[in-house]
Amino acid sequence: MLTKNHFLWALASFVVVSLTLYFLEVPYLKRDTDISSVREVERICPKMKPYEDASNRTECQWRFDHYEPSAYETEWRTNLPTWEPILCAKLLDQASNSTDILSRVVDLSYIDNSTRWERGVEDSAPLKKSDPRDKWFSRMHYVEECWLSKAPKAKTVRKRGVQLIEPLWGMLRDPLDGYCGNQKVPSFPKWDSTVHLGQSKQHILTFGFAPYFYSDELPLNLEKPQWREYGTPPWQFAKNPKTEELYEESQNVWLDLGSSYFGGWTNVANAASGLWGYEKYHKRGTEFKRFIAVEAEKLNASTAFSQVPADLFPYYVWINTFLSCGTGDNVDVLRILKSIKKEDFFVFKLDIDSAPIEAPIAKEMLNNPDISDRIDEFMFEHHVDIAPMRGAWGGGLKENLADSYRLFTTLREKGIRSHSWP
Repeated sequence: MLTKNHFLWALASFVVVSLTLYFLEVPYLKRDTDISSVREVERICPKMKPYEDASNRTECQWRFDHYEPSAYETEWRTNLPTWEPILCAKLLDQASNSTDILSRVVDLSYIDNSTRWERGVEDSAPLKKSDPRDKWFSRMHYVEECWLSKAPKAKTVRKRGVQLIEPLWGMLRDPLDGYCGNQKVPSFPKWDSTVHLGQSKQHILTFGFAPYFYSDELPLNLEKPQWREYGTPPWQFAKNPKTEELYEESQNVWLDLGSSYFGGWTNVANAASGLWGYEKYHKRGTEFKRFIAVEAEKLNASTAFSQVPADLFPYYVWINTFLSCGTGDNVDVLRILKSIKKEDFFVFKLDIDSAPIEAPIAKEMLNNPDISDRIDEFMFEHHVDIAPMRGAWGGGLKENLADSYRLFTTLREKGIRSHSWP
């Protein structure tokens, strides 16, 4: 039975609610509320959320779109049959082009060591105009697509982006590295002349140091874009669809096949791939949660682990044994590759000087999307029959320089930032 107190309590509640709505000027939202009313609510009370069908959310996802070789890369690939016999002479004749490319990479890669780009913090670098030397560089193109969850095939492009990568040119190595003898491209002041002969990595422009640009103003104006010269572009960690409230985390993973010691093989620090990866990624904020180092040559465990930095040590996985490829056993490298999620940011370096292992891995990357879709950045020393390298690699190799150009181009066309490793 309703009493007088019940009635007074109900009346008071009604008055409070009515006055609140009156003074806030908030319209009552129903399923059939006009969209203009919803926008008014968002304007007046930005923290309030209008009615939304949770089963039909807007989702967005960045993906790789296409690879655009620079005009200089296209020129080298087109003329390779006639230029390869005079490779060193041609590089020397075009020395200023190589100097432009290398000096730009050096300028980008050797910024203040205290500068970091943390996970989830996009666009940390200031906007700058395009550098004139960027004309030599090739480009990786990306798009952000959006769709309603109930209609995932009805996708629309919301933004487009582009990121630079060093061109494929010459012998696909640093032309200042000494293999051309007295026809070597002359050095320039910022080039590190202390690097071990044959091991220069100063031509490689890695993800975090590569200028990028994106916009929702379509089509992109690439003539005079505003570039960010380092940091985390939105497509680096965006393999999974995301909404404003949902973002699937991924891990950063480094896999080094042919790692030797972390600090370098034969006591040559400049040849250390592990230290190089640490400096280029982990130390800059792209911290690896799995750092897998694989070396077939028998190493000293105490020496190996003593060289690993303290902040990397908990994530360092050392495998000191021979690996197989395609055998399905515990040491099958394909099992390691498939253990890495497609959502992870995955950097893969391959240099084990063993064609029976390297060739099948490269074939899998070319022909098996289940492998290639997992890899974001790839470094590979592709051993081919090329005159300046016969002293280091020997002669009689089945593949030639044109095969290397095709390999790296195809991998880049699959969205993998692929670089020729020394």
